[in-house]
Amino acid sequence: MAAQSQKAAAGGAKPSLHLTRRFRQPPQRLFRAWTDEKDFARWMGPNGFTVPSCAIEARQGGAWRCTMRSPDGKDYRVHGIVRVFDPPSRLVLSWVWEQAEMEGLETTLTVEFRPDGAGTELHLIHEGFPSAAQRDDHIKGWSGCLDGLEEFERAA
Repeated sequence: MAAQSQKAAAGGAKPSLHLTRRFRQPPQRLFRAWTDEKDFARWMGPNGFTVPSCAIEARQGGAWRCTMRSPDGKDYRVHGIVRVFDPPSRLVLSWVWEQAEMEGLETTLTVEFRPDGAGTELHLIHEGFPSAAQRDDHIKGWSGCLDGLEEFERAA
């Protein structure tokens, strides 16, 4: 089982979230799970969500887009640009929701993959939320996504 820790940091002008989780797989494998469209679509989304469409240009400056579908059939669309592509250690994406109260708001997602024995310590930082409530909603969502990544990696 992956170890996990989380903290909500409100330092600076806008709230951010920080999640840390340990995985048994090496950084190269986890980095690929984040940057390969087929892999990404298999685990992304909170518990019970599916990903009916996903496109990732796995390179610095590349565009990405994802549609997550909730268990009740509602679609949530997000897109952005790959700001940093540094395999297998770091990935930075702009994160722009296409609907709801966050439509058009750009936040920044950083994922760091640090070797930890035979596995990886994954650090996820999502910054720039307009409110603590929206940050807290994303903590729940990201925790579910990382649960899905753990299940995906166990099955791989």
